[in-house]
Amino acid sequence: MKQFLIIFSLSVLLFSCSDPKRDLVISFEEINGLDEGDYVIIKKQDVGTVTKIEFSKDYKIDVHIHLDKVDQLPRDSKFLIAKDGIFSNALYVIPGKSKYALKSSDRVNGKAIKEIDWGKEFNDMMDESFKKPAQTQDSMLHELRDIKKEVHEVNEKTK
Repeated sequence: MKQFLIIFSLSVLLFSCSDPKRDLVISFEEINGLDEGDYVIIKKQDVGTVTKIEFSKDYKIDVHIHLDKVDQLPRDSKFLIAKDGIFSNALYVIPGKSKYALKSSDRVNGKAIKEIDWGKEFNDMMDESFKKPAQTQDSMLHELRDIKKEVHEVNEKTK
């Protein structure tokens, strides 16, 4: 019986530990009213929550998130803070295409949007896409379509 209790306790402890790929920190210059408990959203779906907000050593604002419904995110994912409805904000994630996943030790930069100008965001993301190493024409068009679709979905969510 004693062995059973020890094994049971250890298994509960192991399963209750957070997966480091699901706990990320994103640094922002400003967060425009984002609060702990606000949603993390991918493609109009709530996939996690903001768990902690704190100042970093370099006076940026570190936003800690936990992903409930996503195991990992590509390293080139984009993180934007924007309105989620009339009174609240959300952290929107536009997943990238990288083969490599973010780890909790990675420092990721995000962007808070004061005025929702998704056209500008789209153009900024396009500029970044063109800075990447040369890609085939087909893969570039596919990436541009995906970015346009993501921006459209986020824009529809914020209306």
